Amino acid sequence: MKNRLLKRITISFVALVLFLSTPLCSWDVALAASDGPDIQGTSAMIYCATTDEVIWQKNPDKKLNLASITKLMTCLIAIEELGLDKEVTVAAEAVQASWDGQSEPVGIPGEKLTVEELVYEAMLVSANDAASSLGIAISGSEKKFAKLMNERAQKIGCTNTNFVNASGIEVKNQYSSAADVIKIAREAFSNKELLKIVGTASHTVPKTNKSEARELENSNYFLEGGEAKTGIGDNTIKVKKYPGVFGGKTGTTLGRKATMVVGCDFDGLEIYVAVLGSTVEKRYSDVRKLLNYAKENLSRYEVFAKGAEFEKGKIKGGATNKIEGVAA
Repeated sequence: MKNRLLKRITISFVALVLFLSTPLCSWDVALAASDGPDIQGTSAMIYCATTDEVIWQKNPDKKLNLASITKLMTCLIAIEELGLDKEVTVAAEAVQASWDGQSEPVGIPGEKLTVEELVYEAMLVSANDAASSLGIAISGSEKKFAKLMNERAQKIGCTNTNFVNASGIEVKNQYSSAADVIKIAREAFSNKELLKIVGTASHTVPKTNKSEARELENSNYFLEGGEAKTGIGDNTIKVKKYPGVFGGKTGTTLGRKATMVVGCDFDGLEIYVAVLGSTVEKRYSDVRKLLNYAKENLSRYEVFAKGAEFEKGKIKGGATNKIEGVAA
C-alpha cells in the first residue's frame, strides 16, 4: 500500500514537472484552409519546419514536373560525395544534353571547374551542363546517378518523386510534388555549404582553361530583388526582395510551366514554400502570396515567462498535498 502511494505521488509530481518544463514559446499555426491564397500554381504547400506543421496546401501530392528544382538533390549529393574543391571536367554529353533540352549551356566541353563553381552555376543560373557533369563525375552516367537521387529521396520520405536525370531537363517519368519538394529543399538546405550557395545573390566564376571569368545572377530574386526574364522577347518582371528568404530554387519547363521552392525565416520560424505548375509570369507572385499568407497566419506567443510562479498544485495521497510551480 505504501509503495503504491509513493508511486502515485511520484507520477503526479513528474507529470507536473513535465508540464512546467514545456518550451516557453509556442506557435499559433493555422492549418490548411479552403480560403487560402489565390495562386496560379497547380500544386503548392506552406510548411512550418519549426513546428512540423502544414499551414496551407493545394494538391500537395500531385505528381508534376519539378524542372530545375531537381538540381537541389544533385548538388547536395555532389557536395557530399566529392567535396567542394575537387576538379571536374565539363562532359561533352552534358553540354549536348543541355542543347537537346533547348537550354543554352554555360560550360564548354573539356572545361575544368571545381565542384563549388559547378554548384554555383547549377544553383544560381540553372546550368544543365553543370548539374549533368556533376552526376557523371560521381556515377559515370546520369542514369546511374539518378539511382542515387531516388535512393536519397526515399530515405527522406518522398513518396511522389522520381528522378531520371541530374539536371531537371524535361523527360518522361521525372516528377515530384509540392510536399516532396519541400522535403528535398529541407534536406538540401541542411547542408551548410549548399545553404551558403543558394543564399548568394550573385557570384563570379573565375577564369578557366576554356573561358574568361563569368558573372552569375541568382534567379531567386527574393534574396536581393531584381528583374526576372519571362522568356518572351526582352520582357521582364520586377521582383522585390522578400525579407527573411534565405535560399531557394526556380525551375521552368519547355511548356513554360514554372516551379519554385524557398525557405524563409519569420522571427525564428523556419518556413518553406513550394509551388509547381505555375507560369513564368505568375511564379514569383504565387510564392509571394504564399509567404504573405504564412506571415499573416503565424504568430509567436509566450506561454510562460521564465521564473513565473503558479498557484499551488494539488497532489493526492502525499504527506504534502500541494506544491508550488515555477517555470524553468
